[in-house]
Amino acid sequence: MFRLPSTLRPLHYQLELFPNIYGSQPADFSLSGRVAIRVLCQEVTSVVTLHAGGGLRLSREEGAMRVTPALLQNGSNSSGVVEVPVAAEIKQRTVTCMLRRFDGFRYLAATIFLPTYARMAFPCFDEPALKAEFTLSLIRKRDFVAMSNMPLASTRTRKKDGEAGEEEEGQWAVDTFQSSPPMSTYLLTFTVCQFLSQEANTSRGYSFKAWSRPESVQQTRYGLEVGVRVMPFFDDYFGIKFPLPQQEMIALPGFQYYGMEHWGLVGYKERVLLYSDDLPSSTDRQRIATIIAHELGHMWFGNLLTMVWWDDTWLNEGFATYAQYLGIDFAFPQWKMLDQFLVLSFRSAMHLDGFERSRPLYTPVLSPSHILAAYDSIIYDKVG
Repeated sequence: MFRLPSTLRPLHYQLELFPNIYGSQPADFSLSGRVAIRVLCQEVTSVVTLHAGGGLRLSREEGAMRVTPALLQNGSNSSGVVEVPVAAEIKQRTVTCMLRRFDGFRYLAATIFLPTYARMAFPCFDEPALKAEFTLSLIRKRDFVAMSNMPLASTRTRKKDGEAGEEEEGQWAVDTFQSSPPMSTYLLTFTVCQFLSQEANTSRGYSFKAWSRPESVQQTRYGLEVGVRVMPFFDDYFGIKFPLPQQEMIALPGFQYYGMEHWGLVGYKERVLLYSDDLPSSTDRQRIATIIAHELGHMWFGNLLTMVWWDDTWLNEGFATYAQYLGIDFAFPQWKMLDQFLVLSFRSAMHLDGFERSRPLYTPVLSPSHILAAYDSIIYDKVG
């Protein structure tokens, strides 16, 4: 598996992206924009090496990619900016999710870059140890809403061709979000949709919201209740305050994972986040609460503390698995989750570990397919 050289290290990404999901044919959807990456030159070099793959199209015209001259001339410990135009297809594994309504098909854009799909959306240093700050701007239609890891900083209007203009029908909005703390590329996320949200009060200084389709937004109340109970507990238990100004969750139709721990905007399958009191089930309540607590545990284990390389994925998933039991045992003590841990996790881990095909916690990762293959009961339950 190709690894980037250590000559350059990313410090900050300035991204402006336009997910074009407004036609009637998904085959015509596209992602365009520009990325400017401020980098630190750690060793003298005249070569800039980035990850770029999948449907990403890079211009070969002279001057399309610009590099600050100081980056190449000053050598070690100098900083500079690498600027690259972005043009990509919207594919199932990068910007995805279809929303079907009674009036036909309507679409939303929702990203999931785990493990190595950020490079399919924009050129980047797509390795977990190469953390950087992100400042993201998204272009959208004015009747859509955009969200990302960080709160919205500003919105301005402009015409589709990129020129600023007065308010008039048919114009587009550009949402710019606050800069993030340093984080891995796989944790960056954005969604452009026509969803609604509910908000719950927290006592810890950050906002807490849940998003879903308008007709389902009332079913996010239980997920919000779980979140506002568990997050303050994690603040206190880990002794490290949640570092972002927001924590949001979103129920995504067609989402491929039960949950994805995007920092500040966790994505879930609809059946994981949405719960209706019309069909009460203690099993469903516990299942939803446990998955939510697991993903929120990742805000510390995985997001704040991140493995250097994918062969240490157990560091993310194992500690988040144990954290889910701690969090739910605090929020709903009547379920006795720490007693259930022995049956649900410990027994499962010992069962799989007893087979000849069992493997060590640490397994070398040599290709992207090895990354996803490592997500099994060994790294979730045995570590937990």
